Amino acid sequence: MSYDYTNRTVIIEKTLETMFDQDNDKLDGMTPVLLSSLETNDVSSNKQYYSWLSKIHINVEEETISTNKFNKSKLLRMLIREIHSALDEPVEDIFIESNGISLIFFTPYIKDITNIFNYTILFNTILKFISSLMQKNQQPLFNYNIGMHTYVTNLTFISKSKTRKLYIPYNINDPDIARLIADDAHIKNLGKIAISGKSYNYIKDSIIKTDEKFNSWIIKSYKEIGGVEYYYCNIIKSKFNNYIEKIQ
Repeated sequence: MSYDYTNRTVIIEKTLETMFDQDNDKLDGMTPVLLSSLETNDVSSNKQYYSWLSKIHINVEEETISTNKFNKSKLLRMLIREIHSALDEPVEDIFIESNGISLIFFTPYIKDITNIFNYTILFNTILKFISSLMQKNQQPLFNYNIGMHTYVTNLTFISKSKTRKLYIPYNINDPDIARLIADDAHIKNLGKIAISGKSYNYIKDSIIKTDEKFNSWIIKSYKEIGGVEYYYCNIIKSKFNNYIEKIQ
């Protein structure tokens, strides 16, 4: 895990000092680049192919943000910055979607999907960390849930001059499953992490080999509308959590 939570404590607390400001200044750190916003009319040539992707959606509840009068854009940008600082591998797309944050990764192998699942655990711990710092600084808390889903889609490989980039379409199969199961887990007051049945079926053997406790930590559920199968849990990084408990 590359996330240096002791160093990030100072950075987050400094950000929280201006959380209620109503200006639109961008925070220091990563500015998300939407690969999907590439102008297709500028493309000289392209090639389509299929690939497995995994999506993580972090849902920050709108009613909580509105009630507490956060500067919504600053809160979401801070979350993006902290999440991005924890990544050990490239994310293909990271963007604000509705009242949350979405990340898309290429996951052609089971080990890749397992890595993304481990990110959901890390992100869950980071969000608990940020919430604890907000509480410590006597600021209102926010609610969140994390959804993960794996799916196949067709991608366009764009060639322009000597630069090649990917265009990731959003009207594909079921890309909103990650968001929908995160919402459902929140409504039913289940665990903070929701994993689609498709994602879980690919990784269950590998994660149980890592630790048999995963078998009891992860519980099966269904989204009532549409009968979407998913699993939920509230797993966090134990060493990181020990640090969180000390600063509370």
